[in-house]
Parts: sequence; C-alpha cells; structure tokens
Amino acid sequence: MTMMLRMAVGCLALGLCLPAIPAQAQVEREPNAIVAFLQNYIEVGTRLTTVNLLDDSRPDDPLQVDTYLGNLNRLEAEQSLAPVKLFANFVVNPYFVVELTYDKVEARVYNSSHGTAAGFSDGTVSMAGPILTAQVRYPIQDRYVPYAGIGLAFMGAEFDEDAWWAQGWLNPTEFAAADGAAFSPDGTTRVMNVNDDTGIVLVGGFTYFITEHWAVDTMLRYMEVTTEATFVRYVNGKKERQIPGEFTLEHVAWGLGVRYSF
Repeated sequence: MTMMLRMAVGCLALGLCLPAIPAQAQVEREPNAIVAFLQNYIEVGTRLTTVNLLDDSRPDDPLQVDTYLGNLNRLEAEQSLAPVKLFANFVVNPYFVVELTYDKVEARVYNSSHGTAAGFSDGTVSMAGPILTAQVRYPIQDRYVPYAGIGLAFMGAEFDEDAWWAQGWLNPTEFAAADGAAFSPDGTTRVMNVNDDTGIVLVGGFTYFITEHWAVDTMLRYMEVTTEATFVRYVNGKKERQIPGEFTLEHVAWGLGVRYSF
C-alpha cells in the first residue's frame, strides 16, 4: 500500500511539473483538418441554365395515335434564368471530379388542332432532381480547364393542371364564361398522373479561373428523360376513362455559372 501511495504522489508531482497545454492548441487540430479537406477536395458553385427540348412536337393526329397523349401534341419549354442551380464537386485529383447538382426541366403542354380544346394548354409537365456525374478534366496553364463527363439524373415528375382542364370544362373560354365555377355542369374532373424517371446524362464544359479561388463555368449537358403519363377522367367521382401516354423531356441544357475552390 505504501509503495502504491508513493507512485501516485510521484505521478501527481510529475503532472504538476509538466507545462500546461493551452486549451486553444488542443482544439485547433479539428478545424485545420476540415479546412485541409475543403481545400484539397471540395468546390461549390451555382448556375443558370436554359433548355432546348429535342422532341417538342408530334403529328397533328386526329386518331390520337402519334401524339404524346390524346390530343396533346406540342411541348413548349418554360425557362427560368435564376442562377440557383447549386452544385458541389468532389475533386479526386486534378484530372477527375465527381459532381452533384440539381436541375429542372419544365414544359407547357398544348392540344392539337382537333377537338373542343384545340390549341389550348392543359397544364405544365416538369421533371426535377439531383444529377450525379463523373468528369475528367485537362488543366491548361492552371487557368483554363476543359472537362467532359457522364452520369445519371434522378428526376421526379409532376403535372400542374390548369384549372379549366382539371375541373372538366371543354375549353378555357367556357370556363371563363362560367366565372371560374368549381366544376363543369356534367360533374367531370380530370387528372394527369406522371411517373418519375432516371436518365443518362452527358456533359461537357469549360472553366476559367479568374483568381486562385474563383472561376467562371460554362456547361453543355444532354439529358434523356421521359415521364410515362396516364390521363384519367372522372364523372361524378367515378372513373370513366383512362388513356396512357408519355411526355418526352429529352433536352440539351446550356449553363453559365460561378465556381469557388477553397
């Protein structure tokens, strides 16, 4: 017991004699590790994109065979130029990067020249979601960096029906004449169900570093996505008709953005 007591007193005395390590020095290591990780591996940025649909019209077919669905045979891309398409890059090395970004493609859907709603729009179809690509780079003199890549887009689909169509009216003119009545006189309502899709993505672009950390980025991206759709008509709450179809939102997008390297 005496021996153990002497050892304990000796250890205490040794501890008191050692120089104290400042608390600040103890906590500096973790922030430094985080900063080093950001500097070595992470880039962030944001873009604006414009979309060019590659399949924006189908034949004006009265038999509804070659249209997208029913009498719907024309798509018109709706553009948003807000620079809010965020992206983040994981830089494996100067020549290989994995990018995660988000984008959305949206189009207004129009009827053919046949039927009671000829030329009118039923609503808008959209697909949005994350895009993951693996990219190769070839730095030129540190400032100029062309790149190309391939990946997948995981797109969720939505259809935003116009009120006149969803509430069962024959066309917007009759709906307006009824002062926006909730439902058509015969109790008809309509729904457009759309499905999500995963599509192939090809991307290429060019980055120009203005400073060590800031760069301007231009991008050209191809995406192949299609949402399978089903039109359903109800009369007094009972399903009366159902028609399958699809909306092909295959497109090329051009983007312009800024990128920050830590």
